[in-house]
Amino acid sequence: MRYFRLCQGSDVRNAVDIKWAVPCPYKSNPTEEEFQDYPDVLVGYYKYSDMVTMPDVLERSYFFVSDEVKHVLHMYDESMPFKAIHVYPFGMAEDIVPLYWTFYPPKAQCLHSSVRIFPNGEPEELILDKRKIPQRDVFGISDICVNRTIVSLPVAESLLRRNMFGISLKEVLVK
Repeated sequence: MRYFRLCQGSDVRNAVDIKWAVPCPYKSNPTEEEFQDYPDVLVGYYKYSDMVTMPDVLERSYFFVSDEVKHVLHMYDESMPFKAIHVYPFGMAEDIVPLYWTFYPPKAQCLHSSVRIFPNGEPEELILDKRKIPQRDVFGISDICVNRTIVSLPVAESLLRRNMFGISLKEVLVK
């Protein structure tokens, strides 16, 4: 089976920059308990401009996906929990209010033993151990302290068929 890292496309320019009315409770790589404690819905704001883009994957300090990406991920794992983020423009009519989602993919200790981890918890490269990969189509990696969402080939193909904007699927080496 082939696997891919789901991430924001490198060609995305001027992606929506979400500001929070209250301190954002989200962490870049929460534990399952922390994720469960998040509110089910949060409200964020952005400064509207004709130049602002709304990619289907936002990957800055937080990892958010659009409603359409959420729909695809949910098709492959109905038990995966999601939390909503409504994003409103500052001082404008609410014509463009994107809905983003954060989620908690099941985590697996599946990094190959040859992977070097930097002191900040980031892997030098992603290599999965084929004997440790879970029998799932969407999962995270628990061996590292950064958020990396891995999807199977069927999920990747399903995402690509929908012509989404601003997503990238980078193949992950499996040994």
